[in-house]
Amino acid sequence: MNIRIRNGYQQVCIDTKWVYLHHYIWECNRGTRRKGYHIHHIDGNKFNNSIENLVELKSEYHILMHELAVKKSISIKDFYIFIGML
Repeated sequence: MNIRIRNGYQQVCIDTKWVYLHHYIWECNRGTRRKGYHIHHIDGNKFNNSIENLVELKSEYHILMHELAVKKSISIKDFYIFIGML
């Protein structure tokens, strides 16, 4: 299996097409990703692609969460509580 790193994420070559490993793992375990959603690494570790560490988030929530985390405005845990994940 060929693996490379792009934008800090692992990619795997499937039938001559490079795909993000976390997307591939999600789709193998949970089915097709929904339009307008991102696959997020719960613990923030882009190399921890276990299915238990992946969650599907609305893209606007995912983007906002990372913006707030960078500004240290809110912890990831508090954000999860805010959007009803915990």
